[in-house]
Amino acid sequence: TAVDEAKGLEWFRKSADHDGFEGQYNLGQCFRRGVGGVDENPELAVRWFNASSDNRFPEGMYAMAMCLEQGYGCEQDSTQAAELLAKICDKYILPAATLSLATHYLKGRGVDQDLELGEKLARLAWKQGMVGPAREVLEAVGLSTDL
Repeated sequence: TAVDEAKGLEWFRKSADHDGFEGQYNLGQCFRRGVGGVDENPELAVRWFNASSDNRFPEGMYAMAMCLEQGYGCEQDSTQAAELLAKICDKYILPAATLSLATHYLKGRGVDQDLELGEKLARLAWKQGMVGPAREVLEAVGLSTDL
C-alpha cells in the first residue's frame, strides 16, 4: 500500500543518512522506480547507488555499474562500469555481475575484447545459476552452449 511504501521510504532514508549501505541501495531503487511516494529521479538514484557502492555493498555496486553502462542519471561510461563489475566479481558472488562482465569482455565494451575470459565468465555465471541468460550470451557470440 502507499502507506507501507512511504513508511519503507522513511526507514530507508534514516538508514541511508547514517551510512547504511542497504538503505542507500533501497533508496536508490525507490528513486529509480518512482515508488514510496517519490517521483522517478535518475540523478538521486545514482547518488544513492553510488553511496552504497562506495560502502562496498555488492548490489549497490552492481546498480551503479548498470547506471554507468546505460548512462542512467549519469554520463555513460562502459570503462567505469566494467571496472566496477570486476571489483564485484573479485570479492563477491553476484551472478548478474559475472554475466555482465562476461558480456563486456565478449563484446569489447569498456575493456579490450577477450573472448576466452568472456567465455570463462559466462560459464561461471551459468554455474552460478544464470543458465538461460548465459546461454543466450554465448549463443550471441557464436560460442558453444555445452557446459
